[in-house]
Amino acid sequence: ERSLEAINENNKKIANLNTQLKETKKKNEHLQHELILIQKEKLELCNKKIIADINEQELKLASFQQSSIFFLLQRAAASETIVFTDEDWERFTFHFNFIYPNFTERLYRLQPQLTSIELRICYLTKLSFSPANIAICSSIAFSFCAFCFNVYRMLTDHIALKFSRRSQLKCV
Repeated sequence: ERSLEAINENNKKIANLNTQLKETKKKNEHLQHELILIQKEKLELCNKKIIADINEQELKLASFQQSSIFFLLQRAAASETIVFTDEDWERFTFHFNFIYPNFTERLYRLQPQLTSIELRICYLTKLSFSPANIAICSSIAFSFCAFCFNVYRMLTDHIALKFSRRSQLKCV
């Protein structure tokens, strides 16, 4: 979502730059025309990078969703009789961090006192698991899981706002 917002913002800027290009071309302002053309190309490259990053992440996620550890996690989330061990969580975390680099680090920067259970809830929330399924596979009370689920959503909304502002500045 954040990436698509950045692309939309860039496309608006590109449209504006196209208008300016036409105007400067009419006025024969060659240097200004060249500058605007370079700004436009830079934004187009930024959009291509964002799209490539999204595609790469989607491929990584699709691959992960076909892995044995993900299937085990899904079975554990659907049944209280299947236990997801600490070793399973370590394997899961390794794969998760490959798909979403810096996710854990960013969460700890925003909330340094996150417990391992809260971190797991954030991981599963990111993967769109429901609070009920998260509670089952994490062996925790649903009310605690729902609370953490809402805290995660607030944190990610905060991150999205910061990301949107930063990506607009980075690509210009």
